[in-house]
Formats: sequence, C-alpha cells, structure tokens
Amino acid sequence: MTQHHVGPPERPAVREIRLSRGLTQRQLAERAGVSAPTVIHIEKGRHGPGLVVARKIADALDATIDEVFPRPPTHATLDTQD
Repeated sequence: MTQHHVGPPERPAVREIRLSRGLTQRQLAERAGVSAPTVIHIEKGRHGPGLVVARKIADALDATIDEVFPRPPTHATLDTQD
C-alpha cells in the first residue's frame, strides 16, 4: 500500500480573477469597501479574510466565494493499493 499526501492549501485566486477583470488592487478595494492593504495582504496570502470581507471581495469580482477562495484540500493521508 502506498500513501499519498494531499498537497498544500491553495492560495486565494483573488489576484488572478482581479487581473482577468482588468482591475487594480485599489479599484477592487473601492468596489469591495475594504482597504487596499487588505486586498494586498489577502492576495499575498498573509492572512485570510473573514466571511464578510470574503463575500465583499467575491461580489466585487462578480464571482463566488469558492472561486475566489478555494477550500484547501484535507490534510489527510490517502491510502491506495499498489
């Protein structure tokens, strides 16, 4: 039996979606009603937003929370038969 470890958590997709919408960090912050430093910290993965801020950012990007903030995979170990 081989054990496979699930990879590290995914980073937020805020930056990629923001850029695909042609928005600057400041524009996203204004649309979402948050500060530009908040957007910067979230994009760099320095901290995760609370539910209210996550919803504001997702709404400002016309996306779902799950699209913008993918759930990290479980940290479980998967057992497979060889």
